[in-house]
Amino acid sequence: MASAASEGPLARCHGFYVLAGGREVGAIETPVFPGASSEPDFLVVRTEDSIPGTFRVVSALLVEDVDPAARSVTLSLDRDAIVALPEELPLIDR
Repeated sequence: MASAASEGPLARCHGFYVLAGGREVGAIETPVFPGASSEPDFLVVRTEDSIPGTFRVVSALLVEDVDPAARSVTLSLDRDAIVALPEELPLIDR
């Protein structure tokens, strides 16, 4: 298992504000890690105050910036694109 020092800031982003299109759209509820990886594949974002529904699931690939000092994560999406994201984690059909 990776130590906290070797993890990137996205691995420790629980509670960070989420910005999209220059506006706050929610907060990170939890990063979701694949297997033993020290970096998340997805972020579960609580959007209840800004977008209908409670959560949106965002791929970590859509993260433009993580600012630990400001406790914020900036996405490469605008608010309308966030609305279209799924409310649940994708399932793998085996």
